[in-house]
Amino acid sequence: MTVEEIKRELEDMLKQEVTITMNKAKELGADVFQVRDYLYRFHPERWKKSDNKDQPEIQEIEVTINPLKSINKTQKELH
Repeated sequence: MTVEEIKRELEDMLKQEVTITMNKAKELGADVFQVRDYLYRFHPERWKKSDNKDQPEIQEIEVTINPLKSINKTQKELH
């Protein structure tokens, strides 16, 4: 496997895991990625517009997954 193939495989696996987690969190209405806290700290104007500041609509949040695309160092030679 080349480094590029490994990167693609890891990216696909990460996207799949995050998607599964986010879908389950939406189903349960849970804020597992602390979206409310993020909005409060970094987008207070959007947080203030929310009718219910304790429970923004988690089910309506869209998530874009952009995994990091670098492998810094490897200790062993890839075969």
